[in-house]
Amino acid sequence: MESICNLSTPIKAQELALYTAETIDQLEWPETEEGLHAKKYFVPLVKDGINHYVKNIRGSLVILKYKENAIPLLLVEDEFENSYVCSPYGHYILLGLEYLHLMNNRLLRAGAANSLKGIGKILKQGKINNILYINHWMFATDLHSREIGEEDLRKIVNFLSENYPRHAIAVRSINSKNNPELKQHLGNIRFSFLLSRQIYLTDTNDEAIFQTRILKSDLKLLRECDYEIVGNDDLQEHEHERILQLYNLLSIEQHSALNPQLNLNFVRLLIEDKLLQIKALKKNGVIEGIVGYLERSQTLFCPFIGFDKAHPDKSKLYRLLSTLLLLEARKKKCLMHQSAGASFYKTVRRAVSYQEYLAVYTRHLPFKQKVAWGLLQGMINLTAAPLMKKY
Repeated sequence: MESICNLSTPIKAQELALYTAETIDQLEWPETEEGLHAKKYFVPLVKDGINHYVKNIRGSLVILKYKENAIPLLLVEDEFENSYVCSPYGHYILLGLEYLHLMNNRLLRAGAANSLKGIGKILKQGKINNILYINHWMFATDLHSREIGEEDLRKIVNFLSENYPRHAIAVRSINSKNNPELKQHLGNIRFSFLLSRQIYLTDTNDEAIFQTRILKSDLKLLRECDYEIVGNDDLQEHEHERILQLYNLLSIEQHSALNPQLNLNFVRLLIEDKLLQIKALKKNGVIEGIVGYLERSQTLFCPFIGFDKAHPDKSKLYRLLSTLLLLEARKKKCLMHQSAGASFYKTVRRAVSYQEYLAVYTRHLPFKQKVAWGLLQGMINLTAAPLMKKY
């Protein structure tokens, strides 16, 4: 098949068509709120290239048009320095190595490190990072609509497997609460499920949550705080650098360089085009904390958060930002997706944990790649769940 980066006309097969940077202006986007939002978000990324906005995501972004759906596809080939959000090797090997410091037993830690490194070599040889993601949004959590049924999904997978016979086909951010029907459809089509992380969801329609003593304390803290709360329209262009700095301090320096390394181009795009709704905490004219969120399929996601963990008010800032998000989800009467981590903080506020999966289709792949995926699935699904709960 001709490289998707060099197409002057869309690849078409009956109801399906692929659009690249050269053909994206020919695409008729769905005239829905979600469709128009996706157009504003993805057209710049397709035209300029992802690397213009995110330093550590290298791959080809194209849009698949099927009936009334415009679906982003991210094609990656052997990019082992990529962010974990588009690299199975980065997610399961490199990120796993980073988190081994949580193990107190030195011998257990050393054994786990050797095992991960050994398996990593096999996965590289098995081209584990040759992968095509369906509906990839460049964040830790992908946003799935509920509009595509099983037969439609089957047609899409057949089309992609025929055109990309050496790339695994993957769908991220699958859990039994947010997308149970999609999970069932993928299983029926013979996708495999690899445990990816433990996430936390809060049902803000349950008013009893806001009557607990700890949530009342959070709400009181928000009412009495000395921070000014501002949104997209209140932010000045010169503050974009401060916003990026806060994201980097938390997500990159404090957590991991394997998180998406956004740059100023991306921050400007997100804020100025209102691709994310922003809540920022300011004191004495300086932004000290920031969250960016949006709603999809009755769930509020927060893919962008930033504050300085060296700040004297770090715990207060996290509580304030988390409370702002919960109140936004409550106002919209939807679930609050709280991502992974900070398990104690979230569970004492009655968030419920769910296992999140990477769904992967490998039936069309060469034998060596199938073996690599089978090895990874066996290792992850046998060992990851108890480790997630313990550490």
